Amino acid sequence: MNLIILNKSFGNFKNTKESIFYNLKDNQGLEEIKKIIIKNTPNNIISIDFGIQTNKYISNNTIIIGKESILINSKPVDWSIPRADRWSETSERLNHKISNLLEENCLAHEIASCAQLEYTENIKKREKAIEWIYKNIKVSFIDDNSAELLKIIFEMKLSDKFTFIRLINNNYQLSNNKKDNLLKKIINYLYAKIFTKYHMKKTFSEIYDKKIITKLSVID
Repeated sequence: MNLIILNKSFGNFKNTKESIFYNLKDNQGLEEIKKIIIKNTPNNIISIDFGIQTNKYISNNTIIIGKESILINSKPVDWSIPRADRWSETSERLNHKISNLLEENCLAHEIASCAQLEYTENIKKREKAIEWIYKNIKVSFIDDNSAELLKIIFEMKLSDKFTFIRLINNNYQLSNNKKDNLLKKIINYLYAKIFTKYHMKKTFSEIYDKKIITKLSVID
């Protein structure tokens, strides 16, 4: 049985004997994921969401399989801490299987590293901070929750069963849902609708037409 963690923009999928689908609404949903994992002991755990490119070689609407993630604070990163203590890696086995599946379905994709920005709102207001991150953090994209998810996965010693897939588009809006008020949540909801309808229309169509999410949910 597989656990598929989805951004709510992907819609709702019915659970089956082979798979459980969980719509991640915000970072507070991570504890709920932990409970689901403990209860169901899935064979594979795959998170599917959006990300923003930081590497000029990665183009909009590319599908990326995340091989590792780092959590970056709004303060400077302490580079004296060994890389192994800052970065978390995903399952090579699962990444390889997903890459084969996407290739078989003629979907362009990459395997790359990413960063999650802690205190997103603080960073978005500091142009020099964003510029510094893009120049100095050698990752291909920025994500909302990859590092937090990996932290839970590593605590549960399940890194050999986990990976994440991100649809890359610069129009995606990074959020900081824990601190958002009701008005901001409404605005974010409306923006998400526009984003999926216009900016990701082609990629979404390919994913649904080729039943990629369903195929991922039964990967062995």
